[in-house]
Amino acid sequence: MSPSEQPDEKVGYRSPPTHTRFKSKNCANPYGRKGKPKKVPPLNPGEVVATHFAQRIEIVNCGKRQQASSLEAALCVLRAKALKGDVPALRLYLSLAEKFDLAGTLATMAREAEAKEDRVLQDAARELMLLWAQPEGSCMFN
Repeated sequence: MSPSEQPDEKVGYRSPPTHTRFKSKNCANPYGRKGKPKKVPPLNPGEVVATHFAQRIEIVNCGKRQQASSLEAALCVLRAKALKGDVPALRLYLSLAEKFDLAGTLATMAREAEAKEDRVLQDAARELMLLWAQPEGSCMFN
């Protein structure tokens, strides 16, 4: 077709020829314009750290598989390094103990253990005294 055969068609700025226009029911941009990104609420760093420390992981402790939090696992690794002689790890481990006043807690636990040991030793001494007091040839465990 020549331009002279289509007298009503106006071709020019913002008026493309009809054969190059969009066909009806045909979207030229099927995915559309990109939308605005969704607003994400700001994260609280304390909550993020707490979430990570609370996650349960599997560790091997004394040859046994156990579930422990990430914080417990990190403290186990820190303790192991401190006991092997890593000076910075020892300093950090002791500063944590001092910060959370574990000296008082450990002293209480030591006193309880000593009391328990004393009771065990007293029971053993009592049993030995009973055995020594028995005449020879008689058995207490009949």
